[in-house]
Amino acid sequence: MTDEEIIEMARQVAGMITIHANGEATYSFYEYQLKTFTNLVAQHEREACAKFLMQGVDLAGLAQDPMLTKYTAELLSGCAKYILARGQA
Repeated sequence: MTDEEIIEMARQVAGMITIHANGEATYSFYEYQLKTFTNLVAQHEREACAKFLMQGVDLAGLAQDPMLTKYTAELLSGCAKYILARGQA
């Protein structure tokens, strides 16, 4: 995740944003807004990890051994589902 993406998420949920003379910003959050922000960051990271694993599932199809392909694809797919499910807890 880039710094710009994190800053944009902070802007979306911040209670107050103060721009200083040097151009830097200070973001103020109420507790519920901070929780929302951290949930957005975590969700983004879970989705990125799951996408990476699913790309591995696609690559597993290139293996020479069909059993290895099947096992690897199932393992990576299961891991991706587990990572995404953590957001539901």
